[in-house]
Amino acid sequence: MAPRRDDPDDARLFLQEMNEAGQGMNNADLGRIYIEEIHDRIAELPGLGIEPRLMEQNRVACFARRERALYFWEDWDGTRRRVRDRLSAWQPPCTIATPKPSTNMCHSCCIKKPKTAMSA
Repeated sequence: MAPRRDDPDDARLFLQEMNEAGQGMNNADLGRIYIEEIHDRIAELPGLGIEPRLMEQNRVACFARRERALYFWEDWDGTRRRVRDRLSAWQPPCTIATPKPSTNMCHSCCIKKPKTAMSA
C-alpha cells in the first residue's frame, strides 16, 4: 500500500488510519516513515532484482477506509533467483580456515556454526 499521489492530504489520512487500526500498539513513527518513503523505496526494488507492478485499480487495505495504490510482484522463482544473484555479488570475498585446509575449500563469510569451521 502506498499513499495516493493525487491527493496531498492522503498521507495524513493514511497515517491516521494506521494509528486507529493499531489501537496504540503500533509504532506511529515507523508508520510515518513508511508513508513518507514507500514510493522511493519501491523505486529501488528493481536494483535488488524485484520488479514491482502497480495494480490497475487502487484497493482498500484491511485497516483502511480509502483506496490506495497497491504494488505487487510476480514470478517468485525468478525474483528469488535475481535477488540471490544480486546479494551474492555484494558479498565480500573472504576465506575462513577449514578443519582441513589442505582440501582447498573456502567457506562463505556467513557460517551457521563458526565453532565447527574454526576448530582444527
